Amino acid sequence: MPAEKGILLEREAELEAIDAHLRRAREGDGSLLVIEGPAGIGKTALVAVAAERAAAEGMTVLRARGGVLEQDLPYGVVRQLVERPVLLAEPERRAQLLAGPAAGAAAALGVGEPPEERSPVADPSPEIQHALHWLVANLAEEGPLLIALDDAHWGDAPSLRAGGYLARRLDGLAVAVLVATRDDEPGSRQELLAELLAAAEPTYLRPAPLAGDGVAA
Repeated sequence: MPAEKGILLEREAELEAIDAHLRRAREGDGSLLVIEGPAGIGKTALVAVAAERAAAEGMTVLRARGGVLEQDLPYGVVRQLVERPVLLAEPERRAQLLAGPAAGAAAALGVGEPPEERSPVADPSPEIQHALHWLVANLAEEGPLLIALDDAHWGDAPSLRAGGYLARRLDGLAVAVLVATRDDEPGSRQELLAELLAAAEPTYLRPAPLAGDGVAA
């Protein structure tokens, strides 16, 4: 019998892990789930299903995708994720999202100045990372979030650093972070990505190639 369109074959364990990941976020306990494997193994399909299931459960879905031509665009991935919900919000809500410790996130979105530097050589990046963490926390106040990043190995460096900062601070947040990445891509941001993932102690999914029945279907 041919496989039904849209059904993922031989991915029952991965889908169960995704459902558990989303359920944990809805219960107010954030975590990081990583789908790792070579090109063509089905990572993007799993991300798409996760987004569909999250939306069906009433979660807000923020999605982004790394790109080789955008690696040098600072905070390009961050902007894909949060630019629209922030910039399209009503002025009062936008002010709430960027209030207090989240104020520095405006710089990453191009709608504000970087945090005030303490010296001519001070790096504002740590303060922006902290602000982006609080922006995500503010977004999650409206309801649980799924933050899904595909092709993370092609993400820009500032976004990956911000992701690592957030991933270490998911306890108590209604936020599920899902990252899909290749494990064998030369010239990518593997060093930064490895630092992000090691610090966050994520759960890994490593989809296997389809067996004979799956290939035939």
